[in-house]
Amino acid sequence: MTSPREVVLIKLGGSLITDKARTEALRRDVLERLAGEIAQVTTRARTDRGAPRLLLGHGSGSFGHRAAAEAGLTGPVETETQRRGVSRVQRAALRLHRHVVAALSDAGAEPFSLAPSSAAVADDGRLTGVSGEIFARVLDLDL
Repeated sequence: MTSPREVVLIKLGGSLITDKARTEALRRDVLERLAGEIAQVTTRARTDRGAPRLLLGHGSGSFGHRAAAEAGLTGPVETETQRRGVSRVQRAALRLHRHVVAALSDAGAEPFSLAPSSAAVADDGRLTGVSGEIFARVLDLDL
């Protein structure tokens, strides 16, 4: 029987891959460098069955945080303006996410994307739970 492979979680901070002083300002050079480094690890993991599998997350930086501030999303969603703001924040975060996925793909990684909102539960702005089943299934498929 083989031992289970290690899973490593990498989080790219939003302040690392974006310039939070400007709206939706991607630090493309930083993102491309990190994507290249991550692609090297994922390539090794595809060929070396003992190598760790990666889960990659990223912050929202100048994309989602600005949209959240503009919508007044600093606590519970109680007003119609805040409800509309949730959609704007999600779209802004998705724009950054597309940059991250594209950089990883361009660098030779084979990213499989999951929206955190599909697996995470928050209460009053604080993370209260994450369903790990979807992540486990994706990892079992070597995605």
